[in-house]
Amino acid sequence: MPVNLKIKFNGSKSDIKPFWVPVAFELQPKKAARPIRVLVKDFEKDIKDEPRKRSCYFEIPNLPRGVYAFRVHDLYTGYPIIREPNLELKAREVEYKFKPRFRPRFGPEVREEISPKAKKKPRPGVLKQPNTYAMDLTVDAPYRIEKSYHYLPVIVYIKDITPGDVRIKSIDFDTYSESEGYTSLPPESIYKVLDRDGTKLEKDGLPFLLRLDLGKDYETATTDPWYRIILLHKDKLKPLQGDYLGYKNVRYLQYQVKVTYRKLFEFSKQFVFRTLVPEFDLPRPEDWYYGDNHYHSDFTDNPYEYGGPLPMTAEVAKAVGFSWVTVTDHSYCLSHPKTPEEEEQGNRWLSYKKAVREANERYKEILLVAAEEVTVRRYTSGLHLLSFGNPFIEDKHPMGFGSLTMKEVFERISESPGDNKGFLFAAHPVSEGYVWKESDYKVAADPEYGDLFVGLQVFNERILYKRITQLSTESYVVDPFALFDENDRQRPWSKELQEGLREHWVKRFLLPSLKQFGRKGSLKKYFILAGSDAHMDFNYALRPHPAFLLHYLNDNAFGKVRTLAYLPKQNGQTLREQSLYGALRTGKTLLTDGPVALFCVRPEGETKVYRLGDTVTFPAGKNLELLLEWHSTPEFGPIERFKLYLGTTKGEKKISDQIDFSGFGGGNYGFQGQVKHVFPSWTESPCYLRLEADTTIDPDADEGLFRCITNPIWIVAE
Repeated sequence: MPVNLKIKFNGSKSDIKPFWVPVAFELQPKKAARPIRVLVKDFEKDIKDEPRKRSCYFEIPNLPRGVYAFRVHDLYTGYPIIREPNLELKAREVEYKFKPRFRPRFGPEVREEISPKAKKKPRPGVLKQPNTYAMDLTVDAPYRIEKSYHYLPVIVYIKDITPGDVRIKSIDFDTYSESEGYTSLPPESIYKVLDRDGTKLEKDGLPFLLRLDLGKDYETATTDPWYRIILLHKDKLKPLQGDYLGYKNVRYLQYQVKVTYRKLFEFSKQFVFRTLVPEFDLPRPEDWYYGDNHYHSDFTDNPYEYGGPLPMTAEVAKAVGFSWVTVTDHSYCLSHPKTPEEEEQGNRWLSYKKAVREANERYKEILLVAAEEVTVRRYTSGLHLLSFGNPFIEDKHPMGFGSLTMKEVFERISESPGDNKGFLFAAHPVSEGYVWKESDYKVAADPEYGDLFVGLQVFNERILYKRITQLSTESYVVDPFALFDENDRQRPWSKELQEGLREHWVKRFLLPSLKQFGRKGSLKKYFILAGSDAHMDFNYALRPHPAFLLHYLNDNAFGKVRTLAYLPKQNGQTLREQSLYGALRTGKTLLTDGPVALFCVRPEGETKVYRLGDTVTFPAGKNLELLLEWHSTPEFGPIERFKLYLGTTKGEKKISDQIDFSGFGGGNYGFQGQVKHVFPSWTESPCYLRLEADTTIDPDADEGLFRCITNPIWIVAE
């Protein structure tokens, strides 16, 4: 007797459709070699509604009875997003429901997800929410704080509400110590509280958390979104010492934030965080400034994800050691107006730029720049470009897959009025679902478009630990640090970064450009950038797949991936949009998640020093001086390996062994140092030099847990 399998989803078709991605269902019979694969081709036709149950389903009829291994594959990435090892099909009709794997243990107010691998029962709490059908409440805080920054910034953020419907009753903070567990922070731990418009909340000179309604014990949220930026004195929290998520013997804070609110009924949610409090600031050579080239603010807001408010972004940027951030919100989100004024303009671009200007006026120490992540249509999906200093590129595609092809995007920018065009980088060109192909690069690098395309953002996110967890969007979850264990460790973690460097940058651009110089006499340069791709994600990242009740949890956070830009003062100023863009588009940058290693060169006898991104030209046979310097801290460990690469028309090779490091111990070059080397009678041309450095090398994967990668210096010996 054949079996009809009904695969049921948690929500009606209208609920699920905004999140839907093409999938294939695979059923592998236990005693058969070939699996049965069924593709959902047409969502409207293939998915059936059950209105009374607020659910919908996909039906696979006439299956042989038996036991199957069941998988659901995301067609964009090929990744199996559901694995069910034993699905029994014995009755005439079988229903398979996507449901939470773990059951509530703590009653209606606080529930927890118990990790089957956890050695200890974790304390209850919640992960920050992904974008859901209704109200979203999240709390966030930075994953680290500079030693010189004295506060712990925390944001409480509520969105997608009707003003007047939600009442916030309390915000409570607890700090954790091994001897006492969680204890409440006293009121004097609060340094400052800011409303969403930057207004300080004070009474009798002291900060307070909530602006209570007259005669009430709560504050009614009168705006959407509603949020508070709360700065705590970090020395009021009790530091712990130990290992976690790849960090060894570090000082960190563990704390929880409890938000009690009322919407029809009273609820309490708890959010648990850890924040590094290192003994040193980030290593910072003179005239070099840290930032992030790929970050999403709350102007990125779609059915899948949302980013963080710009004022909080600036505050956290200060805390983690940044000086600048290029905000790269999605073209799709910026193309859909939300206010009457934006309706008149046709998009959110002017509102977005205004919000960035206002944040810069409030936070003078941080430069925020309004850029854009453009979605380019490729077949039925999209690729991403980082657009800096260019006209706004709209994306009116109903699913955000791009209204314009690659060629159309480049043509539109090229044909825009004015001579002051910006520049473009390929965004995360090796990331699953967004992999750039030769045909894409061919269009982007077409000489017809001049110097619009200048490079690749090859360092995207830093994910050392990740796991997939099944939750409903209403579930409460413990802190992620209790869920992660060593089975979630990625080895190697840098596979995507390495592929981007070798296959996409070196082989596709750097080496061919040297050969082109030999033929045409012109040198076309291509550079690299780094970005966290964080959507707020100040402490960790949680990405939903709501159609299947899944969440992708990982340890990426804003501030972990950094671009370091060379920005010497010009006319007494350093942090200006123009000077930052100049550094990005000319390669005066390096990429790091920890240490800093850089070099410069100078033809012997000359005074001018050539830095990253430069081209040095000198007579063949002349000596070439190289000065290499490095900086690290105990947070990342001492430098353990250098790789100095020489690229020529014949390929790329390491020449680190030519440099005399005899003053330093083999395999341990310390936390800082410098060496000077002279290459005698240099004749190689055209060529380039570039540098990589590693700390805390994992012997199992032969990769550094922290690393630095520079842009090249090009050499022409005539």
